[in-house]
Amino acid sequence: MHQITDWGLGEWGFYVAPDAAKGTGRALGVAALRYAFETLSLRKLCGEVIATNVRSLRFHEKLGFQREGVLREQHFDGKNHLDVHYFGLLIREWRSLYLGNNS
Repeated sequence: MHQITDWGLGEWGFYVAPDAAKGTGRALGVAALRYAFETLSLRKLCGEVIATNVRSLRFHEKLGFQREGVLREQHFDGKNHLDVHYFGLLIREWRSLYLGNNS
């Protein structure tokens, strides 16, 4: 986890090797979510994705993250100002998706 607050909010970031075996990213993502919610007892995990990174946008959605907003022209790549999408996953959403309960 990149940053954790005293009130149970965490931010994450990651990089997957381009030549990693298929499914590696999802397996690592699910393991990181389990660690965040079970070991660190977070109540919410957040992430930011540059708008042009379509694979990462889809990855967050497949893991169950919800888009919470767009930070317009937040990132500069040397040529362009790009939007950044903000994602969040609550512990109750994680429990429902991965543990099959709504508590």
